[in-house]
Amino acid sequence: MTPRTTTERSRSGHGRTGLIVGLVLLTLLGRFAHADVDGVPWETLSIEQQKVLEPLKPRWDEIDADRQQRLAKGASRWNTMTPEQRQNARQRFRAWSKMSDERKQRIRERYRRFQSLSPEEKRRVRRNLQYYRSLTPAERRELRREFQSLSPEERRRRATQKEIRKRRGR
Repeated sequence: MTPRTTTERSRSGHGRTGLIVGLVLLTLLGRFAHADVDGVPWETLSIEQQKVLEPLKPRWDEIDADRQQRLAKGASRWNTMTPEQRQNARQRFRAWSKMSDERKQRIRERYRRFQSLSPEEKRRVRRNLQYYRSLTPAERRELRREFQSLSPEERRRRATQKEIRKRRGR
């Protein structure tokens, strides 16, 4: 069997089919890429999301795509919250907006580090936080003072000993 020339492939339709499939794929990929760049069109938001995000409507198209997606998700979450949860969220937002940029950056970095932990490490951190929150203000101050007086090596050693005791059920 001899190889066919480009002209013969074109006449038979096989070359044209490949070209058409390629163009369709490029078009679809281009649309997906373009949609990702464009973000979330205002018109695609639900009525409830639009009500929550109404203050942003005049500049919605200027907001970057990632932030639009986060805002849309947050608006959906807001609509499922109880009045008490909404009040707590408002208070946290007010506190966040009053923080310095440096403090916000430190918090973001801690969050990134937390997200990189293993599931077991995350559970340990959550347990420790729950324990810390159960302490009285005086107990918290004492624990902080004690912790700050330890060297980094002593802190690691204590954390390891505490984990061993927990595993043994003591």
